[in-house]
Amino acid sequence: MGELAIQLPAHKDQASFNLERWAEILGAPFYATLEQRIETDRHGHIIMTLPPSFPHGQKGFTIAKLLEATLKNGQSSVEVPISTSDGVRAADVAWLSDPQLAEAK
Repeated sequence: MGELAIQLPAHKDQASFNLERWAEILGAPFYATLEQRIETDRHGHIIMTLPPSFPHGQKGFTIAKLLEATLKNGQSSVEVPISTSDGVRAADVAWLSDPQLAEAK
């Protein structure tokens, strides 16, 4: 049997597309009720995975505290949505500089 593959076109401005799609998702009350981690692929399709385990969360928190203690002029955060060329992905831990924090809020 042959395989069926659908090739979808890439978006010219992936970052703008990701931000627009993410705003749609955040605006839908249904997704706020879910416990799953929500990400998207490059075409805006929703990908849901189970939330991280407790030990995973503890490690992320420890890394975030170390970043806070080591780096200045910014803040660490967990479960941060990041626009990538492959859609919106959730980083376990991220460091945002003060200018990045201002832009993210």
